[in-house]
Amino acid sequence: MNRSITVPAEYYWAIEDAQELAVILTSKREQYLQFLMGSTLGDRILRLWRYYLNFYDQGITSAVRSQGGPEIVFEGEDGEMVNLSVNHLRSIIHMLLTYITQNPPYWEAMASNADHRSLEDARLVRSILEDYVYKFRLGGRFRRAVEHSLILTEGFMSVLWDEELGPETGEFSPVYDERGQISGGGIGRIGDFDFGSPTIFDVCRDYTQREWESHDWVLIDTERNKWDLVAQHPELQEQILAGDSYGLQANPTRGIFLSNVSMSDSTRLRHFFHRPTAAMPFGRHTAFVNPEAVLVDENWGRQLPIKRMVPAELLLTAFGHTPGFDLLGPQELVNAEFSTIATSHNALGQTKIWFKTGSPINQADLEPGITVI
Repeated sequence: MNRSITVPAEYYWAIEDAQELAVILTSKREQYLQFLMGSTLGDRILRLWRYYLNFYDQGITSAVRSQGGPEIVFEGEDGEMVNLSVNHLRSIIHMLLTYITQNPPYWEAMASNADHRSLEDARLVRSILEDYVYKFRLGGRFRRAVEHSLILTEGFMSVLWDEELGPETGEFSPVYDERGQISGGGIGRIGDFDFGSPTIFDVCRDYTQREWESHDWVLIDTERNKWDLVAQHPELQEQILAGDSYGLQANPTRGIFLSNVSMSDSTRLRHFFHRPTAAMPFGRHTAFVNPEAVLVDENWGRQLPIKRMVPAELLLTAFGHTPGFDLLGPQELVNAEFSTIATSHNALGQTKIWFKTGSPINQADLEPGITVI
């Protein structure tokens, strides 16, 4: 969809109507990805991501690369050059991940007063927190966020709300077709938290800021089953199924291993959150698939529902830094050294015997694998 985007200078773009806001946010996300992937930071992130998965681009042809490997590649005119990958980088980062996550977070509810009622309420809150950690498997999500931070420089935990989660209300919510007949529906639910682990590619923000805490707004990309969204919003079926211009290819890492997503039933659902500020006193939450399929547009009177985790800050920017960057050079050196050793063994490791012309010893009398000169 090509639409001209003009943001009047006399007022804040975030107060636009929902459809025009979705157009503006789509453009901002495109600018964010172009900036990230066109920067040195984006190049290093993708290199570290490939190295972590033992996928190295050292002279691998396009045919081999499309198959995701292999670990040993023979090159040169006669296959005399051997490229070998020995992935020490992954083992080091995985060791760091294990050290960091071996003691999961422990929740402790503190009572502000010392009376019996407050102490009982604190115990109840602690039980609820423990139940959420178990029910939503938050330990695994915490570990994933840490792993993202070590590889992609940043890890995130988002806390959204999904009306289709939680206990059932017992009330049937019908879905009507164009003739007014009931065509489907389901038992209503009271809703519940929806925890996610978005990546740096899924969290669009003002990349010109110098500190993460300075951000007033954030745009979070999530993947949802498009037919679930159609069931919840049947009046927008055609618009939801149309998807958006980026679709699932919005994540640059997909194109390396997953080049075809045409069979996917997922679509991108984007959540825009703006915290309350002087320019936006009531805040804002807008959820949309595309500018024609805006599903939610409401006030948002709280802070941004996302937490960020970084090994270290990339100074004077709102991005992170990971010690994995420091392992890129040593890992490339390790691969080069082992490739040199493997090439030498491949060329000289086999037994070679020199015979004078007319020698009574026949090559057929020798063991297989011996080269006769």
